Amino acid sequence: EIKMFQITDDFLKQAGFDALPADEMEKLRQIATNRVASEIGEQITEAAGEERSAEINRLMDGDKGLAQQVANRINPQFRESQDFLTVQQLGQQNGASDDDIVQQFAIFAWFNEQGINIESIVREAMAKVQAEFRATLARVNDIANADLPAS
Repeated sequence: EIKMFQITDDFLKQAGFDALPADEMEKLRQIATNRVASEIGEQITEAAGEERSAEINRLMDGDKGLAQQVANRINPQFRESQDFLTVQQLGQQNGASDDDIVQQFAIFAWFNEQGINIESIVREAMAKVQAEFRATLARVNDIANADLPAS
């Protein structure tokens, strides 16, 4: 499976969560990862439509046959293209298989074909989730700091 983003300690710190025990940080990282992923999915569906989105989801889940089809659809000579050679060079440095390299290329080419700026979508999704986390933390602090009326 392709990872398009990573929730780092730094991300959580910037969202205001830095004084929690490691297991709590791990839970938050999981929540943030799921939120960002669903935000990205929604943006892609909005930009590309339901049917096309199903295709990119299959690509990202590792459908090797589809990766070959998409790469060939976009460019029948994709293996000679500069874009492919760039992806291939990076992939080989990281020990990726040829299938993985074709998958990476197909995903990159798919977003390009759809006119979707995935870097921008990922950045916006991460910023949105970070802001949500900050707002939630502020609400929790407000509740915790509220003067309770004497009973």
